[in-house]
Amino acid sequence: RNHSASRRSAGLDQRTNRERSRIATPRQSTRIARPSRPFDTTTTWRTPHPRLYDVAISPRGRVIATCGANSVCLWSSAGTLLHEFARPGGAFACVKFSPDGSLLASGGFDGLLHIWELPRSRSARTIRHVALLGHDTVINDLDFHFSGLFLATGGFDQRVIIWNLQTGVAEMTLGNARAEITSVCFGDETLLATAADGTITRWTAGGSSCLTLPGGQLPLCIDHVDEETIWSTSTGHVAWKQEDSVRVMVPHQGAATAVRMRPTGWFASGGRDGVVRLYFRGRSMVTRTLDGPVGALDVRRNLIAAATEDGSLSIFGQQERTGLSKAEATSAGYQAE
Repeated sequence: RNHSASRRSAGLDQRTNRERSRIATPRQSTRIARPSRPFDTTTTWRTPHPRLYDVAISPRGRVIATCGANSVCLWSSAGTLLHEFARPGGAFACVKFSPDGSLLASGGFDGLLHIWELPRSRSARTIRHVALLGHDTVINDLDFHFSGLFLATGGFDQRVIIWNLQTGVAEMTLGNARAEITSVCFGDETLLATAADGTITRWTAGGSSCLTLPGGQLPLCIDHVDEETIWSTSTGHVAWKQEDSVRVMVPHQGAATAVRMRPTGWFASGGRDGVVRLYFRGRSMVTRTLDGPVGALDVRRNLIAAATEDGSLSIFGQQERTGLSKAEATSAGYQAE
């Protein structure tokens, strides 16, 4: 692999020493009030994906990314298609924005990690792209470190790879999993990964530890914010961990396929029963039922994005200043369609 070419293509500038020092600095806890009217509006539309695998909301909540068979798409929250990264015959399994919204990353079924540097100004009409090879097969999940300097990917090949986004190089490979990696997530000073053998592995600077779920449960998705962790399982359960205590929520009927957490105290889950649940401090506030199994979801600000496997995307929440008009999309550097 030509690493110098990767650095040029990714357009990932060198950071200062001060920025480097943030890698080991925990994020500051952000206190927010209990969300009001979480499902006051609903917008649903069909995406061009024959099968929709993942969805992500940008940090400011104004752009939504979807991925699936054939492409990765960028949308406004009102359903306007802003841009499509097409890959005919290919498929993307996961997608996520960087913490500052300048990068979009997606993992492919072919093991390639795709990174796009999104334009920030009206004059920037090109979207720079790099594809990095590290996994042998499907990348099931990925997550950015909160500093924006690193990205973790987990794949069907039972490996977790930590990528240096300044160089485009695989900085570290964690290959001690005994089954395919189903989900990965950075904590403040930790990296968490779930595997299809029923384990949750936690890596820190001092080593690693492993938790095996009871009763044949297989963890499917995990998320971590501040000192709290949530995960979902193949048996429909959603578990919320605070320090040394674990609380299990009312289960979904069938697998709980997705969970997402936001500071502080509220999170969402989705399942194959088509139900999306919003929780606050471990209590289910409200639910919505979609027309098909929920394959993925994301939570950001006052928005919840839920994707069904057949290619439909539903946006719940207060839409104040979240939707991009065509004029705003053009000024952001996207060509709205």
